[in-house]
Amino acid sequence: MEKTFTQAQVNAIVASASAKLSARIEGLEREISNHETLKAELVAAAAALTSQVQSLTTERDTTAAAFEAAKAQHAQAVGAVRATTLQLQLSQALVAADAHPAAIPAALRELQAAAQLEADDAGNLTGITLGGTRHALAKGVQEFLEQNPFFAKGLAGGGGGARGHGAGVDRPRADNRSAADMVREGWETPPR
Repeated sequence: MEKTFTQAQVNAIVASASAKLSARIEGLEREISNHETLKAELVAAAAALTSQVQSLTTERDTTAAAFEAAKAQHAQAVGAVRATTLQLQLSQALVAADAHPAAIPAALRELQAAAQLEADDAGNLTGITLGGTRHALAKGVQEFLEQNPFFAKGLAGGGGGARGHGAGVDRPRADNRSAADMVREGWETPPR
């Protein structure tokens, strides 16, 4: 037997199905709206994270560049301290070997140009190589003064420290003086 529906029943069934369908559509629209809101929030969060990553990358690069610059400055400062320490040790060795005090700056330049200096890790001079021969510091400086007597105090004897014009007197060379001053004071003229 077939069931028949009255118009009122059909209208009630359609109204009920329509209400359910409308409720379902409204629910889906809310879900879509929620998904769109969530999507917008995720896009904004991703943009913020991208910006933060770029900022951190820039900061890292800037910090790395600053670190490298500081490292280079440190190496330069260490090199300057090492060079100054070596010059001080050479100057002290020249004084101990009886170099004329006024000639020490010029003797120091010449010695550094003529010799290969050896130093330990702490920066202490351990030896000097002159003309292919390695010497201890004191012996190397003495050898240098013997080869360059114009830097020494009266190596040939006599003179007693006076700056006269005779042989063996105290006649250091001074590159920082004028030729007229050196001739007047009896100093050796520097080689050209």
